[in-house]
Amino acid sequence: MVDRSGPCDYDDEVRRHDEVLRRAYGVQPHEHVLDIGCGLGQTTREAARMAQAGSAFGVDISAPAIELARELARAQGISNVTFERADAQVHRFPQGRFDVVISRFGTLAALAAVAAAGPDPFSLGDPPTVTGILEAAGFAEVTFTDVHEPVYYGPDVAAALDWVRGFVCTREVLDRLDPAGAASALGRLREMLGAHLSDNGVWFDSRAWIVAACRQ
Repeated sequence: MVDRSGPCDYDDEVRRHDEVLRRAYGVQPHEHVLDIGCGLGQTTREAARMAQAGSAFGVDISAPAIELARELARAQGISNVTFERADAQVHRFPQGRFDVVISRFGTLAALAAVAAAGPDPFSLGDPPTVTGILEAAGFAEVTFTDVHEPVYYGPDVAAALDWVRGFVCTREVLDRLDPAGAASALGRLREMLGAHLSDNGVWFDSRAWIVAACRQ
């Protein structure tokens, strides 16, 4: 049950996936956690709460996201969490510092940001491809668990439409249309969102992988 009347955000959208992810990574009280592509830091803060005698460290390439993540952690009184703006591909992390590394759609978000000139953001949906990448990076025992949970787009059609219009891909499509075409497209989008409206808001079916691996 979602009890929200305000606009949707990314943490709202994937809240059901978050529940599955928390159970999967099972952070222990004394562990030190690295969260790659942490965004606004929700998963980092959740890991910090689980690692009461340990710590959580979140990195993201977005400076505004990191600043807001820090503000939210301070407001929530979480003292064992830190955030840093960094590109995880090149950042020099301390050797042996972390017990667990997590990432909630971190590579998907990064690839989506450069999708116009880079790889498909869903290119890592192929288990053999992901296994090869992880094994080449020194990981073993790669496993995939199918996650079938809905994503939340808002409490009503108007909020859901605002959320979807904020997507980069949606803006790019609308910008290519003339005013009449854009209005028609928005009308069809509104109808589609309405078809997914329930008493609990606008929900869409979704699938994902929980990918787990151990460092060799």
